[in-house]
Amino acid sequence: MNVNVIPIEFEFRALQIAAKYYPYARFKLLLKKLDEYEVSVLFKAFYKEQSFNKGCINYINDNLQMNTIDFDIWFDEDSLLISSFWRRSLLTLIYEGNKIFAWMSDDGAKISRPYPDGLKFENMAVDLYPLTKHYFS
Repeated sequence: MNVNVIPIEFEFRALQIAAKYYPYARFKLLLKKLDEYEVSVLFKAFYKEQSFNKGCINYINDNLQMNTIDFDIWFDEDSLLISSFWRRSLLTLIYEGNKIFAWMSDDGAKISRPYPDGLKFENMAVDLYPLTKHYFS
């Protein structure tokens, strides 16, 4: 897998999926390539213009950034990981298809689904997994 840019079709669909679960946010995707077998993408969240500043022309402006819902996805041949900071801890969802989920804390301990965003991330993983598999396998 040789990925240097995010395919526009993937970006468009991934942004639609993120907006489905966070309708009050706007996202920007940034590609972070780890190696030739693994892809990492940062979903950087911003307030939508109507919820923060109607006079702002640049909607992807650092002044409008929502750090609380930024998240990363990592994809390899077998699994999709979604990581995000939640209450000062880095939590990671591991999704391996067929609705098999595992949550881990930043120290590697297994944890139960975090409230309130855990279910959103699980549903997002179900939607993102086939899309990432299609474009990056």
